Amino acid sequence: MAVQGLAYLVTEVAEVEAWRSFVERVLGAQLVENADGLTVRLDERAARLLLRPASADGPVVAGWQVADERAAHELAGRAGAQAVPGAAPEAAARGVEGFIGFEDPSGQNLELCWGPLDAATPFCGARPHGGFRTGELGMGHAVWSLADLGVARSFYEEVLGFRPSDFATVPGPLYFFHANPRHHSLALGELGFVGLHHVMVEVLDFDDLGRSYDAAIEGGWPIISSLGRHTNDHVTSFYVRTPSNWAVEVGWGGLLIVDEASWQVRELTEGPSLWGHERTWVSDEMKVRQRELRHQAAAENLRAPLHLPAGMPADVEGVPLR
Repeated sequence: MAVQGLAYLVTEVAEVEAWRSFVERVLGAQLVENADGLTVRLDERAARLLLRPASADGPVVAGWQVADERAAHELAGRAGAQAVPGAAPEAAARGVEGFIGFEDPSGQNLELCWGPLDAATPFCGARPHGGFRTGELGMGHAVWSLADLGVARSFYEEVLGFRPSDFATVPGPLYFFHANPRHHSLALGELGFVGLHHVMVEVLDFDDLGRSYDAAIEGGWPIISSLGRHTNDHVTSFYVRTPSNWAVEVGWGGLLIVDEASWQVRELTEGPSLWGHERTWVSDEMKVRQRELRHQAAAENLRAPLHLPAGMPADVEGVPLR
């Protein structure tokens, strides 16, 4: 029994209208209004992000999908947690048959859900859109900053069944875990606060990445990491701050772990990015260190293969960059 992927996120938001603009203009996703607030769709699923109006922004709760109700209760029992069953209307709003909620060792609320439900209508983006890479890969990935990284790692790996992908100690500790072929559905680090740092959504069409980037710049949304490419999952992406202060990484071209038996966990000594991803939110000292790592990657001619989502047309499908 183990978590299968990121199903949805739920949070309270103070700036509802700002969120409406962000979802439709920057992400190009589908927004559904209901009595409880705003529901964001990325695919055939009824819900991927639930935004509940409130007087202040609240913490983000991740809904992790498991096989069934039995698996959810077994994992909660393994955690020694006091699980609270979700009410039927709340489950319906999340687009699942049911869920239970409890806290991880750091006090972060999480939910284990089962029975995903599709919407009655096909996905229709707020602008012409090629869609998001979801399905068995889940909604995307989420990165949390926590106070006790050792305890958190043990919990998510040994209790919830996440499998390690790789890890970094330079320029800071960050651990990546997968629950399905997506390189990572979860990452944990110590970034000086406790809570969600960002969620990544992956577009199927490269041009949708560029159009989101244009929309963020034109709309004055704070880009906290410029366009760049990661060293571990090979995603080309940028990070933009949401109206609730955490970020969304819009990405394309992620690596899949298709052979679990042959995958080797390694330390990312080359840093987080092959190029780009200039971060506005880190210290000046850290900016210098990350630039040094990128310069070193360029000097050593580090490159990564191109990963095209299945079914996407291309002239160089499956051909490495070098």
